[in-house]
Amino acid sequence: MASEVTSDQFNNNCIRELEVAKLQQRVVVVGSGPSSPFITSIQQLLERLQKNCRKRIKKGEFHWDFCDRARAASPDAYYRTIKETFENLPAWTADVYRHLIKINFKGYVTLNYDDQLPKEFRAQNSNDWSNRFSVYPHEDGSPNGTARAYEFYKTTPLLVAVHGYCNPANLEWHKQVILSGDDYKTHYFDHGTGEFLFHWWCDLLTQHSCVFIGTSLREPGLLRVVEKLAKDQFHRLMELDHIHLVGVNSDSNATELSGQKSLNAFRRILYHRQDERFSGLGRVLSSFSGLPTDTPRPAAPVQREIGVINEEDFR
Repeated sequence: MASEVTSDQFNNNCIRELEVAKLQQRVVVVGSGPSSPFITSIQQLLERLQKNCRKRIKKGEFHWDFCDRARAASPDAYYRTIKETFENLPAWTADVYRHLIKINFKGYVTLNYDDQLPKEFRAQNSNDWSNRFSVYPHEDGSPNGTARAYEFYKTTPLLVAVHGYCNPANLEWHKQVILSGDDYKTHYFDHGTGEFLFHWWCDLLTQHSCVFIGTSLREPGLLRVVEKLAKDQFHRLMELDHIHLVGVNSDSNATELSGQKSLNAFRRILYHRQDERFSGLGRVLSSFSGLPTDTPRPAAPVQREIGVINEEDFR
């Protein structure tokens, strides 16, 4: 991108690409990006786990590997920290989620632990939302459904919180979210559990065109799924034209990210974030939701003090 291209011009290009992508015929998969900076980030969670579980994260260590070590060191502190981190959510919702629901995608999948997207979904579908919302894994730790993404063949859009979420109706939700490496192994790699989510994702990605928003696609479970499908059903992946909507902060950032596929399988479409509130993404999505982009909203809530990590915390 040339240096004189503005963020608005950049996002206009993104809108033009999405206009031919037929969004309402796609399943949208939403990561935690749009929740920032409105909820505690994974990085802040890791800092709290370091302090509370008295373990240091290693340089270059993936968060799911560190979570295994933190849980082994102090299971009670590990689960308590997850619960405290994600249960105190703002009473309002990031505008991006409101746009996503109004677009009326074919279906919704969220990788998030926070309640912002489910909250908007409930508001939009107040009469029958409980029949259109699934949470995996189930309350007893097992999946509550089938190993096929059957939900998205229905005519009314459904929402699946595929890695669990802060569910006020489930007092054990914080012990069941998929966060650590062992959690991923149980639901994506363990033949004893039927690799439920592995097969669920395989079905989704070979039957429905998807658009991924607000996620880096680095989770080991999804990575394993795509690697398997790229080997066995590569032509099917290409035929469905999965899209990864990727946010950038500058033209140089865009140059670095353009020209290649995410996970060598998903077509990248770039948008300019504009600021930490993902205002650029909101502007892009508003072209399809019909909602204004200047909805009044309060400032991001002040996070509770994480605390300085001192040497005595690890003694």
